[in-house]
Amino acid sequence: MDTHHPDGFISRTCQRKSYEMGGKKNLSFSAVSCSQEHIAALIEKIKASPYFKNTVIVVSSDHLAMKNSAWEYLNKQDRSNLFFVLRGDQPQQDTLAVKRNTMDNGATVLDILAAITISALGAAASPGSRFPAYSSI
Repeated sequence: MDTHHPDGFISRTCQRKSYEMGGKKNLSFSAVSCSQEHIAALIEKIKASPYFKNTVIVVSSDHLAMKNSAWEYLNKQDRSNLFFVLRGDQPQQDTLAVKRNTMDNGATVLDILAAITISALGAAASPGSRFPAYSSI
C-alpha cells in the first residue's frame, strides 16, 4: 500500500482500481481508495478474530499529502492528520475533538495500553488520561 506522491501505488488485488475527480481518472485518489480497501479488510479480519478483545488497533497518518495529482482538490478542503484507535475491550466508540499533533500519538497509545507514560514529547489525548492534552508546544 502506498499513497505517496506523485501518484501512489494501486495494487492489482484492489477491487476498485480507478477513482475519478472532475470526470478524469485521478491516480492519487485511486491509490488512496485502494489502500482504504486493504486497511478496512485487515481491520475487519482482526475484529472477527477471537483475540480482538485483547487487541488495540491504531491507524494514523504521519503527514498530510505532499504535492501529487490530487493536490488541487486537497488544498480546497480542511486538512488534518488521521488518528484513531479501535479497542476490542471497549466496543463503544467516541470521537474526541482535542487539539493535538502527531507527537501525541505515542503517549496516547501507551496510555491506552496502561503503560507508564513518562515523556517530554507529546501528551495523551485519551479520556481519563493521567496526562492531559496540550494546545501547543
